[in-house]
Amino acid sequence: MIRLRNEQTEIVVGWFRRLIKRIVRNRIHVVVCAASATWAWAQLANTPLPITNLVIVSLMMFCIYEWNRLFDMVEDQINSPSRAWHSQNSKAILIYGCILSLVLCLMLVPLTGNPNALGILILVVFLGVLYSTPLSLMPFGKISRLKNIPILKNVTSGIGWSLLVVIYPAVHTAQPLTVKHGVAAALMFGSVWMVELIWDIRDQKGDRAAKVQTIPVLKGIKGAFDWISTLNVITGLGLLTAVVMGWVPEYWLIILTNNLLIYVWLPEEEIMFNRKWSHLLITIQTLLLVLIGVLASHINWLKNI
Repeated sequence: MIRLRNEQTEIVVGWFRRLIKRIVRNRIHVVVCAASATWAWAQLANTPLPITNLVIVSLMMFCIYEWNRLFDMVEDQINSPSRAWHSQNSKAILIYGCILSLVLCLMLVPLTGNPNALGILILVVFLGVLYSTPLSLMPFGKISRLKNIPILKNVTSGIGWSLLVVIYPAVHTAQPLTVKHGVAAALMFGSVWMVELIWDIRDQKGDRAAKVQTIPVLKGIKGAFDWISTLNVITGLGLLTAVVMGWVPEYWLIILTNNLLIYVWLPEEEIMFNRKWSHLLITIQTLLLVLIGVLASHINWLKNI
């Protein structure tokens, strides 16, 4: 009986591990993080959030990150050989999956809200394509993709995330953009940049081989740490300034928990190069976003009583 239970436990654990690997390989955890961020910022900025917006944001993130897998073969062969193998053998599925997700998004936007939001979505797609796709494959001559250009790599990602999870939902629901949305977009931009730098530290070997000129490749680990620390301080001080100036309410200070998380995470060099720990960071930040959204929603509900 005990042996049978152990075998059943091993089967369940094995199934769970395979599921986690598929989720991470297909970057579903990043998609969930984006949906959580969309919901949390909507609660903080008092923006209506129909379920269709969560679907559109999720589909768009899936499209962009799966498209990126198609052009990360060189670095993935070093940083994550298993993912490189799966990407190489699933090219057709990835391509058609991206196209289907994009078409669904472009159809849903005008059908479910303000059609002007379509322009923001197209801009996000444009940035995502230029980020991943070598421009030599397009009619622009032999110019590197944006991912290979120092700093612009991180700026592109930050802008894309901010537009998609903060600005797009407000425009799609025909809400006027306020100072709150501006502060939220700036904080989102800084947070994405910090997380991407942590990923760049983890992936520096493969990036160097693929000639991706990230900050860790150019400036070393110490230089990347300095960048992350500086961004962490800037975003924290920016939020404090916004609260003091009255641009956002005091309860927005709960966002500083993310700055504290980065501060605690950064000195642990032994976990910075471990892919499992970097995935754990995204998971923790996702849970943190959900908690922030719940608290903001509860506070707004109490104010309306």
